[in-house]
Amino acid sequence: MKTILYTLLSIFLTFTTSCNSPRYRVIETEGHTIPMDSLQKETNDTDFIAAVDNYKAQVDSIANQVIGHSAIFMDIQRPQSLLSNYTSDLLCDKVSEYSKEKCDFAIMNIGGIRTSLNKGEITIGDIFNIFPFENSLCLIKLKGNDVKKIFESIASREGEGVSKEIQMTITSDNKIKNVTINGKNIDDNRIYTIATIDYLANGNDGMDAFKNATERKDIPVHLRDAMLDEVKKQEAASKPLNSKMDNRLIYEK
Repeated sequence: MKTILYTLLSIFLTFTTSCNSPRYRVIETEGHTIPMDSLQKETNDTDFIAAVDNYKAQVDSIANQVIGHSAIFMDIQRPQSLLSNYTSDLLCDKVSEYSKEKCDFAIMNIGGIRTSLNKGEITIGDIFNIFPFENSLCLIKLKGNDVKKIFESIASREGEGVSKEIQMTITSDNKIKNVTINGKNIDDNRIYTIATIDYLANGNDGMDAFKNATERKDIPVHLRDAMLDEVKKQEAASKPLNSKMDNRLIYEK
């Protein structure tokens, strides 16, 4: 706790001292590690500690609320995993639902899913830990030749999250061996409707081709909130979350 207090204090002091300060030019820098433990004995600010403890208790009371259950442990890794499969399928369904347009498939970056989901109870805090970023849902319309570029990027990164409509094989040198959408080859001239998140739609994580979209719809719903709603919905129906591995993304080693 004291380590957290000093971290917060450091951030506060950095901000306050930087405001309205004259501009300086760095001539030389040097540094060394100061373990936070070496500072802990210096604090006697019991009021500050009590205030932080109070806020922590309030946050914990929300974060620890059980909202659902998972039937299995869902890991997160490349080229595919139980949690990335579940997330990508959910993304496809939710973007289709909110936009009222049927999506052909979904793409989710592995880096946007930060930890695994344990078997058993699911808390609000679990979902925040898995999806800590403010990623919003997004619908992209993209020509087939640009869709191929997206899949080439996915292959170069040894896999990302893709929904069940995709069947893709990546070679050991990170090239596409074959890829289909709903069992069909990609048509260069067709416009595909893709569910993703705004972070990828902006061209991040090698998804530059998304910037060639013929149409983009930003949906004011965070992926995390969509997941929270889905967990609660499944719990109300007495259905624990589940997922499975399939042939959507195969990496030939």
